[in-house]
Amino acid sequence: MSHDYRPEVIKLHDPDIDAEAIMREIRTRIQQRRAQAEAQGLDFDALAEGRFTPDRPTRFNAELYYELRRLSVSGEQIGVGLSLTTSRAPLIGALVQRVRLALHQLVIYYVNMLARQQSRVNAYDVRAWSVLMADLEAKAAEIESLRREVTELHARLDKLERGP
Repeated sequence: MSHDYRPEVIKLHDPDIDAEAIMREIRTRIQQRRAQAEAQGLDFDALAEGRFTPDRPTRFNAELYYELRRLSVSGEQIGVGLSLTTSRAPLIGALVQRVRLALHQLVIYYVNMLARQQSRVNAYDVRAWSVLMADLEAKAAEIESLRREVTELHARLDKLERGP
């Protein structure tokens, strides 16, 4: 077992299931959605991964968006691998080693189950933060527009009060 966490691969052995046809359909749908996103001027990969990547100057520090992208990418790098030292017991070392290995694998199994759950929570967090940032950006632009309008109205009012 390696130290990297990798989700288990699902293998289907049902002859009625055409895995290649399913994969072709998935690829076709991804291409369609990518084209739709690009037609709207959106970054498909950022949308698919739940990242908000500003394509214009933003109200918030660029470091915030950078950290949000890092959080998005690092969320899947969670998990524990086997790290077992050898036993030095002279007569029963092999038996102790096999028992330790079995217990270690059991612990790793449950720890990685928790890690997968935490990874899902992290992905939901990143999506929520991305939506919040996009909404705040939209609201910030709206507020800025309202500020300009108020400033213009003040200028017009001052001009009217001063008279012709």
